[in-house]
Amino acid sequence: MSLLQKSTSELERLVLQHNPEGVIYTRQLLTLLDSIEQSCGHALLISPQKAAIEPYCKANPNVEMTTSDIVALLTLVPHQLHNSDQDSHPMIQSNENELLEKEAKRYRRSIQLTRSIRQSERNLTSLTRENEDRIVQLQSRVDDMNSQVARQKHEIQEYKKKESTSLQQIDALEAHIASIEHTETNQKMMYRSMKKLYNEKCLEAQELHDMLLQKARVLEETERLCQSINKEFHHIKHERSKLLAMQSTLERELASSRYTHVQLEEQRNENQRLKEIIGGLQSNLMQTDHEQQYDDDCLNYGTDVFTGGSISQVRQELTQLKHALDQENMSLAAELLRFDAFDNPNDTCQEVYDGHQMHTVSSTQPKAFNIKDASTAAANTVTTFALYTLFVYLFGIVTSTFLLENTAGSGTGFEAFMTMASSSQAVPGSSFATNKLLEVILYWIEKIVFEKRVMTH
Repeated sequence: MSLLQKSTSELERLVLQHNPEGVIYTRQLLTLLDSIEQSCGHALLISPQKAAIEPYCKANPNVEMTTSDIVALLTLVPHQLHNSDQDSHPMIQSNENELLEKEAKRYRRSIQLTRSIRQSERNLTSLTRENEDRIVQLQSRVDDMNSQVARQKHEIQEYKKKESTSLQQIDALEAHIASIEHTETNQKMMYRSMKKLYNEKCLEAQELHDMLLQKARVLEETERLCQSINKEFHHIKHERSKLLAMQSTLERELASSRYTHVQLEEQRNENQRLKEIIGGLQSNLMQTDHEQQYDDDCLNYGTDVFTGGSISQVRQELTQLKHALDQENMSLAAELLRFDAFDNPNDTCQEVYDGHQMHTVSSTQPKAFNIKDASTAAANTVTTFALYTLFVYLFGIVTSTFLLENTAGSGTGFEAFMTMASSSQAVPGSSFATNKLLEVILYWIEKIVFEKRVMTH
């Protein structure tokens, strides 16, 4: 029992030496038991007992075992240890040789133990040095830890000061946060109001944009209308210039028409005078016929027929001339009526300016030219016919004169002419008819020459 207690104390020492906490793993148990046997000089377990413990150690290599656990494990096999002691005791009593052998074994064992002790001493010395070094290191670490503790205490004091400062700052920040929250609330309310105002402004801007687009469309329509009005203005201006030119043309035509009207009045008066002259000539011819009835008895039948035919032809020509003059008077009256209607230029100008009717102007202009041409043509026709009639009348008179000369059988053409002059003097009003005839011939010659000059100009 004392051996077990000694082994237990040695075991505790080795376990503490191995691990300061007094705990060892099962995988290190057999090695620890060998160390105890070498240090104590006797075997705690025999080989079969170690073989019995080894499977448990291998099966549970990481199990922590204290000194009491190891002692409890060793007490599991006391009978085997006791039996081995009983088996070895008779052997010592029976045979000294075995004792000697045992002594030799013990000696060898002691040598081995001595060697192991020396080795253990060396190991212990090295362990001591290592422990001293470790102690020095631990002392330095302790000093470092103490300095760290002092520094940490100082830091803790500083941290406390900083904490108080931080608490004050936190209080100030909380107050600032409260003010910021209040400001944020105000800003949110302001944001809502501004957002509402922004939405209203957006709607107003959209309405203004729509209104702007509408105004742009109206402006485009107005521009197109202005362009059309400008075009119409230029067109009307062009038409106005045309109308002004046409007005000047119409004024010139009006002046020419008035001049033509005056000429037509003169023509009418001349025609009336010619009509009177022709009437006087007819009365003279009738008187001449009555006078010649007395002279016809002394002429032959053929001469009477020829002369009577000439006088009747002259009468027919004079009748045709009178009829033509009547027609000319009627046409002149119609032309004067048309010119009277044309003399009022305000109606025509009003019709042109009010309706912008170009066809009215164009129709008026050809009418004026047609009237002028018609009057000129009528005047030329009447003049030609009157001259032709007068030439026929003169030819009849000359022929009758020469016939009278031939029938008389004596005298010359001069005498015949003198006879004609004396006969004209004998007949009342014959000189007046001759003078009128000459005046008519000269007038129509001047008229024809003047009309030709006007037409050429």
